[in-house]
Amino acid sequence: MLKNKKHNFNKSEESKDLEKEIKNDDSAEDKFSDPNSRENPDTGDGAPKDNILPDLKKLQEELDKKTKEIEDLTDTMKRRQADFENYKKRMIKTQDEIKKLAIKDFALDIININDDLLRAFDASCNVSKEKSVDEICNSFSDGFSMISKKVEETLKKYGIEEIDSLNQAFDPNCNEAIELEDSDNVEGDTITKVHQKGFHLDEYVLRSAKVKVSRPKKTSDNNDLKNESKNSEHEPEKNSGDNINFKV
Repeated sequence: MLKNKKHNFNKSEESKDLEKEIKNDDSAEDKFSDPNSRENPDTGDGAPKDNILPDLKKLQEELDKKTKEIEDLTDTMKRRQADFENYKKRMIKTQDEIKKLAIKDFALDIININDDLLRAFDASCNVSKEKSVDEICNSFSDGFSMISKKVEETLKKYGIEEIDSLNQAFDPNCNEAIELEDSDNVEGDTITKVHQKGFHLDEYVLRSAKVKVSRPKKTSDNNDLKNESKNSEHEPEKNSGDNINFKV
């Protein structure tokens, strides 16, 4: 009997402990399911954390705001990239049109000059036999001179001008010396003859002028005197004893 009573008592105690554990588990689940019933980890009490939800909402709003800003900036960059590409295409097209217009005007002037050359050629084929050789030569000379002047005027129209080289100091940047001579009439390197004209467009040299350059002539008398003085200083003298002494 005593054993049965003890056994029943133990069972009742175990059932009570089991009920307590179940109640504790239920209360713990209720705490975790209800955000207002969670304990504050800082204070250790069971007070609800009222600041968590507002902070989360604030962070979410800031995140949404930054995301929207990134999307706007990305869209703006894409639009500007597209505008820049279109601008490049327009500039290339505009430059091509400007080049074509410049070539068109220049080509028209060259065509007109070519027409003058063709007329001069036709005139040479129909020379009257009554004219003398001198008259024919003068006529051709005047015609070609007019055509050359017209070419230079056309070049000047587009900013292309002749390089002024004759009687000027030699400048290797715009002149090419193909002939040299020594002269008493110049003090420095001077261009005395132009074999081929040079042309420039503003600061750009299109073609260097081929020129003859005269340099100051070196005085041979002074050089001879200097050489003699140098030689005399180092010339040996013979003594009676056949010893050789050098002047210092």
